[in-house]
Amino acid sequence: MGLGVLRIIGLAIALTGFAMLVFPEVTRRLLLGAGIRWEPDPQRRVASWLLVLLGLTIVVLGRLVR
Repeated sequence: MGLGVLRIIGLAIALTGFAMLVFPEVTRRLLLGAGIRWEPDPQRRVASWLLVLLGLTIVVLGRLVR
């Protein structure tokens, strides 16, 4: 059960990073609603890619540990 939750969290992180890349304005508004200030610019795109990689790494590690 615990590893399933870890995979879901990893997937959520990866999807958030993907949304920041593909839909920056919509994601910015959603994050502002959650209290997170995020402005899309070239440096933030790198951070978005790293979120995608981090989330996918968590999912893969959760799968391998099982």
